[in-house]
Amino acid sequence: MTSVWSLMWPGMATLVVVMGLGRFAYTPILPEMLQAEVLSLQASGWVAAANFTGYLAGALLATLVTSRRWQQHLLTAALAASVLLLAAMPATTSPWVWSVMRFIAGMASALGLIYVSAIIFERLERLGQSALKPWVYVGVSMGMAACSLVVLALPMGLASWQTNWWAVAALGAVVAVIALLGLRPLQAAAIEAGRDAAVASGRSAPIGTQHQSRAFLAAAAAYGLFGFAYVIHATYLPAMVRAAGYPQAAANWTWVLVGLMAIPGIAFWNRIAARYGMRTAIAACYAVEGLTALAPVFSGSLGAAVMAAAGLGAVLTPVSGLALTQGRALGAGQAARVVGIMTMCFGAGQILGPIVAAYLAQGAGFAAPSAVASLALLSCSLLVFRFSADPR
Repeated sequence: MTSVWSLMWPGMATLVVVMGLGRFAYTPILPEMLQAEVLSLQASGWVAAANFTGYLAGALLATLVTSRRWQQHLLTAALAASVLLLAAMPATTSPWVWSVMRFIAGMASALGLIYVSAIIFERLERLGQSALKPWVYVGVSMGMAACSLVVLALPMGLASWQTNWWAVAALGAVVAVIALLGLRPLQAAAIEAGRDAAVASGRSAPIGTQHQSRAFLAAAAAYGLFGFAYVIHATYLPAMVRAAGYPQAAANWTWVLVGLMAIPGIAFWNRIAARYGMRTAIAACYAVEGLTALAPVFSGSLGAAVMAAAGLGAVLTPVSGLALTQGRALGAGQAARVVGIMTMCFGAGQILGPIVAAYLAQGAGFAAPSAVASLALLSCSLLVFRFSADPR
């Protein structure tokens, strides 16, 4: 188990930085930026979409780079860029500059997630511990919760949107160093394995049999639609709490709940997958989040936001772990390539989410985007259950 733990914690730490902080810090800090009027609601949607466009671009780049050595260089660069861009956010109040920075941060998020997933997945398979794959993504939720806790811990006199970004960047710098120390031996082993494996390139490898290809396409399409739906609350849930008249602390604690729900969520959904199959577990994840997303449609209360937060947190990390594991099993190509295709679908879906949500919320409040998210998530569930398949 020591070798498994030495494999897992660098992956988790990497995802804390590139995803939990580098990608999701925007969500708990956004209400303060809106309150300070340095960003409008509509502009916030475009800044968020720039991040997700960068995520899509990073996923595309990840599928094109087949050299193991270059993959590891890009993984290290992704960690460094994530921290530097967090620290650079307070240097301007221009939405256009923020959009550029968030675009690059999105690229770093995708590269970090895809390459660290490839390293960890392959090593876990060799150790016969494939069931532990979804647990790597706990790092995402740990980062999400830590981000809000850092913001909450700032003294009242120092709390501002600028100091929030700097505080999160400081945390990211510490965790990035820890991640790099743990990744070095894993990266060296991955490069050596790439030299020995004939499938290291994998560029022309097909995605399994015809049946597997259809199942993989259904899984990837549903994951893309999930990207569109989940990001509505993942971007605006704290802003919904603030818009309903509750204090910033309530908004931050709501986001902490999203992160904290991941650990029991992964344990629960892994049991469901083991007992009823991965396809059933993924479809149920989509359905649960779809139903809890309905709460803000009927009420603007804090309780409704908490219900939506619990649903988002309970499935966000588990469904990502399960969906990427399913895609990796259904696909017969290189790990980075298959995860990259899934992530591209996810990235394409989530680009539209914050823009659609911002414009709907501007005219009709946050109930409208919540309804759209719920409908899309329930559609994901049907798509997976009807057309996807369990890995063999």
